[in-house]
Amino acid sequence: DWNDLVNNGLKIVNKHGGLKESVKAIADLSTPGLKKKLYVLAVDIAMSSGDIDDAEDAMLETYQRLLGIDDATAQKIIEVMGMKYAQ
Repeated sequence: DWNDLVNNGLKIVNKHGGLKESVKAIADLSTPGLKKKLYVLAVDIAMSSGDIDDAEDAMLETYQRLLGIDDATAQKIIEVMGMKYAQ
């Protein structure tokens, strides 16, 4: 349910004291695999509406930096997700 998803997201943001603080909390995720999964999901969401716009690109760059995803891995994830959404 979309409303549940939004409400749960807001709870997480509020738990960490605000949007900036909640974004910083992702750097503390427990494993490299979990960090890669989060980055894959972020790319998937950004691409689901079509091309990645400037705001989404900035968000992905921030996630990449915070999660410690190297450039080659980030590019591969974007490439694969691009294939998913190719028409």
